[in-house]
Amino acid sequence: MAVGAGNIWRFPRVAAAQGGGAFVLAWMVALLVWSLPLLLLEYRWGSATGGSPLKVFTRKAGWQWVPAGGFVAVCCCAIMCYYSVVSGWCLLYLAQGAWLPPDRLSLQTWWNSTEGSLISAAAAIAALFSAAFVVVRGVRSGIERVSKLMVPALFLLLCMAAVYAIMMPGAEAGISFLFEFDASRLADHRIWLEAFSQSAWSTGAGWGLMLVYAGYDRNSRFAVSNSFLTGFGNNLASILAAMAIMSTLFAMLGRQDALSTAASGNQGLAFVWLPSLFLGMESGGR
Repeated sequence: MAVGAGNIWRFPRVAAAQGGGAFVLAWMVALLVWSLPLLLLEYRWGSATGGSPLKVFTRKAGWQWVPAGGFVAVCCCAIMCYYSVVSGWCLLYLAQGAWLPPDRLSLQTWWNSTEGSLISAAAAIAALFSAAFVVVRGVRSGIERVSKLMVPALFLLLCMAAVYAIMMPGAEAGISFLFEFDASRLADHRIWLEAFSQSAWSTGAGWGLMLVYAGYDRNSRFAVSNSFLTGFGNNLASILAAMAIMSTLFAMLGRQDALSTAASGNQGLAFVWLPSLFLGMESGGR
């Protein structure tokens, strides 16, 4: 349901900035104690009412909780503004990929000149219209039809990228960095805050998405299986993306430069290093 920028763009840079293994453990705990219970609750409530967040909160919690349903809807609109920018970067890279020079330095230069530019704003608007083109067709005719094609394709690409990346010379340092565990870091409250935030971004728990989707399954037959599939499927996508990016980063830069780049939590991490990986794949490239 929610595999996308939160998994491929956000998770690798947050995990890198937070030091790897301790963050990954805290993030898994967040999935179990926060995201999965919320997803299951949303699915049960959504399937029972078959309506919007406002209707769900009214019927399940009473009229006094109507503002909470409105708050969920407003938050989704705010998140849409955030994600449209990231989606715009993806569209912009897709459009410009055909003529970008095939080297890492040019990719870094392109990212530096694109972030915050007018063309980036135009791409964000284009991303909104692209999403609207799908959403206006409804859940079954629009979102479901597109997801059945794009989600399996995305997982296939992530698996191919991760396998190729970890076979590169020096990639083992990236895997070690990603999963190296320092128990003392669990005492840092910022790790837990970032972990719970990332779990929410990755799974969409608490956003009201599952409330709406569950309205199309009024018998609640798949509440548990869909909730677990959403949670663990999203985490798997995040791990695959992080393995691909960290392996490529350490293989191409060397340990010291890679550590410095990873610790910065740069927003361009995925936009520079995944394309760098693709350029090195014999059957990938552009």
